[in-house]
Amino acid sequence: MKIIAPPVFPTPLVAQRTERELKQLTKVTSDRIAKIIDVGRIATGDRMYVALELVSGTSLAEMVAANGPLELEVGLRSAWRSARARRAAKLGVIHRDVSPKNILVLDDERGVPRRSSSSTSASRPRSRQGARIPEFLSPEQAEGKPVDQRSNIYSLGALLYYMLSGAPPFTGDVDSVLRQQVHGVPEPLSKCVGDVPVPPELDRLVAKALDKPSSRRHLTLRQLLGELENVVAARVAPSGRRRQ
Repeated sequence: MKIIAPPVFPTPLVAQRTERELKQLTKVTSDRIAKIIDVGRIATGDRMYVALELVSGTSLAEMVAANGPLELEVGLRSAWRSARARRAAKLGVIHRDVSPKNILVLDDERGVPRRSSSSTSASRPRSRQGARIPEFLSPEQAEGKPVDQRSNIYSLGALLYYMLSGAPPFTGDVDSVLRQQVHGVPEPLSKCVGDVPVPPELDRLVAKALDKPSSRRHLTLRQLLGELENVVAARVAPSGRRRQ
């Protein structure tokens, strides 16, 4: 059960929009998304509550902090499943906080991520107050502009970069990271993964997902999934073993 403090929402309209979107998400049924059971207002009416499925697992952030970056094949499969989970909603709701803390790896099925389906962040960046992780915000989020699913594509690109390299595309203090999200160019993934060869098509996929203008990224999650599936198929045999 989460109780959301009123200051999380900069305006009543944002609070209403968030409550409406969360209620839409109660319709989502996917074994890759933590179920939202109920959404409403507590007795005083100024605070929102969200009741979620209890999921036993470790966040991706905790896993990478403890063990370092994921192996290439594991990271690719995890990114593919995370993108599939996001697309599973199919309700037109934009998850505004795609980040490692919202990806859980289940205790009973190691390596299988489940994504939190709740998104209570406001439309403008509130990273200074800790509402969201600046390292995984899209450029338009960093500037407080309107977002669509291409913002999620940027965040998924940053998430894949993080899983495979052990660090997000940009680091530093909050203001520095937000500036870099808008103006900076990250090092190619292939230069940040150590001795593991990164397929050129994966380098291109990540660079495209992290492009500054949203019009130059993948247009839809389906398109991103298609390219990611091709990379996974080329790297991982049906049995889960690496292709030779």
